[in-house]
Amino acid sequence: MPQTQYSVVFDIAQRELAWWPAALALVLLGLGFVAFFWGDRVGRIGESLRSLIVFGLLIGTWFGFHFSQFNRLRSASESGAYRTVEGRVEGFTVPPVGDHGPEVFQVNGQRFEVEHPMTSEAFNWTVYDGGPDLTGRCVLVHYTRPNEIIWLGVSARC
Repeated sequence: MPQTQYSVVFDIAQRELAWWPAALALVLLGLGFVAFFWGDRVGRIGESLRSLIVFGLLIGTWFGFHFSQFNRLRSASESGAYRTVEGRVEGFTVPPVGDHGPEVFQVNGQRFEVEHPMTSEAFNWTVYDGGPDLTGRCVLVHYTRPNEIIWLGVSARC
């Protein structure tokens, strides 16, 4: 069935990367370096603010990972460097409430895992986050790896 016959659930080409983690990392690093270099003049406040450097570096590293992944997935979408599978969703399982494990499903024998939004820039909209329940739905999936869905469409019929 042509891609136009599907209602688009997710398309990496239509998604924007969140900029706020990079801004937060820069603010934390800036405050941390100010505290580091002028901490002796400020006293104990300067010493306690030095940990901001560590948090800024952690958030910056996390953002760097997501930025790299987002650009790789966007590039794959634009160049057509992805695989496609079409069919009915089988074995759709949602982890129990409180368990942050992935949602798992299969389409024509190809297994997919949908992770929590903080872990991936690929399709990451779980049922607990308001995403679709794909049980028995007819879908078209473009993916780069089993856990990296870059386009997902749902159809009323297979």
